[in-house]
Amino acid sequence: MVDSIEVRRLAPSDAAELATALKVLVGAAEPESEVRTATPVAHLAVSLETPSCYVFLASEAEAPVGYVSAYRFPRLDHASDQVYVFDIEVAPMARRRGVGRRLLTALLTTCWADGVTWAWAGTARANVAARGLFAVVGGEQTNETYVEFEFAPTE
Repeated sequence: MVDSIEVRRLAPSDAAELATALKVLVGAAEPESEVRTATPVAHLAVSLETPSCYVFLASEAEAPVGYVSAYRFPRLDHASDQVYVFDIEVAPMARRRGVGRRLLTALLTTCWADGVTWAWAGTARANVAARGLFAVVGGEQTNETYVEFEFAPTE
């Protein structure tokens, strides 16, 4: 039942709880992703302390069932800020129960209240669940493909 799910924005004091949530949620979804599931609590506390970093956690009976993270930065083409929805994860047992919708709605409501004027998210074309979630929360699909590039420092 969705009513038993609590959604809240995390604060720096919640860093250990976020570390546990990442191990549970990301570790289950991407078992090979040891780096992401072993993020030091101190790093998470600094991230949560940063006003431009938004992290919301959904819990049920004090167990993490989902999270969303996003980053705010200035637009260069307008005198306003924008937000990129970076990551959203919902535990398999909590899917199709409105958890993702509640997380994304809480995030966007907070962003709009903070003066953000534009937000966007990307996903793979094949990720039908994410595309459906973004649409039900009011997102408008703007293109047909999503291509991702990663960059790392060279030695």
